[in-house]
Amino acid sequence: MTVMVEAKPDNHIPDLLDDFDTEFFRVEYVEGRITVTPSPAHYHEHITHNVLWQLWQANMMNSGIGARGFCKTANCGDTAKGNHVIPDFWAARRDFTEQEITASELHRNWISADALDLVGEVTSTHRRADTRDKLTAYSRMSIPHYLLIDRTEHTVTLYSDPTGDVDVPAYGTKHTVKFGDPVPMPDGYPTLDSTTWQ
Repeated sequence: MTVMVEAKPDNHIPDLLDDFDTEFFRVEYVEGRITVTPSPAHYHEHITHNVLWQLWQANMMNSGIGARGFCKTANCGDTAKGNHVIPDFWAARRDFTEQEITASELHRNWISADALDLVGEVTSTHRRADTRDKLTAYSRMSIPHYLLIDRTEHTVTLYSDPTGDVDVPAYGTKHTVKFGDPVPMPDGYPTLDSTTWQ
């Protein structure tokens, strides 16, 4: 279950998120709301680890899961109001720069999303966070690709061509396959095997 809390506009988001005990929860700021999500269940974790393993098998070492939080460069500092998200898994198109790493250490370990090429979410009991709120947030942040693994519908959808920070952010392209089918990915990525996902 995900809990959503409205944040006041004058709050300093990284500090506000830091006020939560995050040992057993993921705390994010997504499209104007603080979301608190418990640790993932077994099959959720199985999928995220499987995706990461497949990326690493393809020598895509600039990828990871869960623990790192991302924000847009302009929104990571002291006046931060923008989305602060922790995707289930991610892949970067380049190494993080020393400047980005240093800035993240000054801002509660939130790091710029500028290096990201792909983010992914695996749905849990509260699908809205991944199928609507994060879809909007990732497009607003101009992250090129969003891979949504929907455990309720047993589908995998790759969203591409984000509109960016406009009135109604969205992705211009989407491609959906069923669990068990090969998952087509952007150029440079391996086709993912979804046969063990449930």
